[in-house]
Amino acid sequence: MKTDDKKKHVVSYENLSAEILAIFNEKYPRGFGDYLPDLQKYGPYTNPVSGKEIPAFYAVTIETDTDVYLVKIKVKIDDAEDIERWLEGEEEA
Repeated sequence: MKTDDKKKHVVSYENLSAEILAIFNEKYPRGFGDYLPDLQKYGPYTNPVSGKEIPAFYAVTIETDTDVYLVKIKVKIDDAEDIERWLEGEEEA
């Protein structure tokens, strides 16, 4: 199944089902150090239905045979700029 045909979900890491958590842990067995290079910033956005502002968040992608999960990862505001600089290769790991 192509990625475009898969059902898409946005879920916080804390709310992952056991099945998706197992896939996450398989993809990122050492945790933060493993997924940091894949961390992407999304937003901020305005919800087209409600008009509410959705704040920016950081997430990684997990795929199954039928679904794509955007897993939100909590990043402290104070650390976001450091993470972006690290991702751009401006700072040593």
